[in-house]
Amino acid sequence: MKELRTLLTPFFPIPYPLSPIRCLYKSVHESNRITILIFSVYVIQAIFLRVVTQKEVEMSRLLHEKSVSYKGYLIIPFLFGKADNYEIYSYRLLSDIGHKSQFHKAENPAGIYGNSINNIVDIAKEHIDKHSEFSHQEDNFKSRYIYRNNLIIVFQEAGKYFYDHYPPELLNNIAAPKLFKSEYECLSWIKQGLDGRYTRQIPR
Repeated sequence: MKELRTLLTPFFPIPYPLSPIRCLYKSVHESNRITILIFSVYVIQAIFLRVVTQKEVEMSRLLHEKSVSYKGYLIIPFLFGKADNYEIYSYRLLSDIGHKSQFHKAENPAGIYGNSINNIVDIAKEHIDKHSEFSHQEDNFKSRYIYRNNLIIVFQEAGKYFYDHYPPELLNNIAAPKLFKSEYECLSWIKQGLDGRYTRQIPR
């Protein structure tokens, strides 16, 4: 994972289970049943009430910069909601095999929520381990970049480069059907387009 600050800046992503009904900790919280019960109540509250402030709307974007590639899937966490001082996380998935996978672009197929980014990533990994639909061979998500909170995944085939482009809030691929001679040319073209779009959006 890299983050496009100027153009190419290396980025290294951060890599239990909690559910609306029960919460299981494998850490020091294991014996703290009161804390676990309280957090369960907050998860339910966030799911059924989901009172969202403007600040929470901004925070609920897909956290592409925290995405983790795992066994042919890309796990993308996001803040599902907040209840009092508790943050509740969920996740979305992309699959190597695209729409051939029932989990491609799925939201939280595990049906379990987490209390941190690391927590929800672990939950997603456990679900993939149990329900993966194909044998993973290589990481097609390794050449991925973040620019202005957009996720860019670059691919190479027959000496040509192309890309997928996912905006901050949605898993809709808005990439242009264009081929490039190099990864750098591809990223430069994307950066120029996003910079131009951002400039046009600035109120005068």
